[in-house]
Amino acid sequence: MEDEYQINESQEENTERPRFLLVLCIMTVLNAGLTLVNGLFSLFSAKPSEAEIAKANSQISKSLDLLIDQEMYYWVDVIKKVQIMTEAMYTNFMAYITVSIIVSLCGLLAAIFMLKGKKIGFHAYIIYSFLWILQSYLFVAPQNVPSVLVIFNVLFCVGFIFMYSRNLKWLR
Repeated sequence: MEDEYQINESQEENTERPRFLLVLCIMTVLNAGLTLVNGLFSLFSAKPSEAEIAKANSQISKSLDLLIDQEMYYWVDVIKKVQIMTEAMYTNFMAYITVSIIVSLCGLLAAIFMLKGKKIGFHAYIIYSFLWILQSYLFVAPQNVPSVLVIFNVLFCVGFIFMYSRNLKWLR
């Protein structure tokens, strides 16, 4: 009888969602949700006008001049690559926004599945992370993607995957 009580008690403990998982899922929902809302807003608004693009390029040129004056040549290269990425995004505006929306939906679904205790959510999150890192390569040549951006994204994704993996015991 005591053994049966202990088994039921351990099952009850295992059914309560870990708070750390809840926090991670909230952060994922916020990130993916804001990206989704931004993508939907961009989808229904028009592509930036030539005047807006010219204004953005002018601001980037001013930033480049400041960086050159400060002899921060690494960041000059990074900003130039970001400018190339931005131009590619404008050129492929609808495709870029559509991919962003699809990737965001994958992240939202992953978080929802994990909140419901489904292990498939963890695997969907890995796919989401992989797609998030690779989505810029669909529109920009690899040599034009700043290394610092790739390294940051990879570290961010690996960190979250690791933190989510700490909750795999709860997921079924």
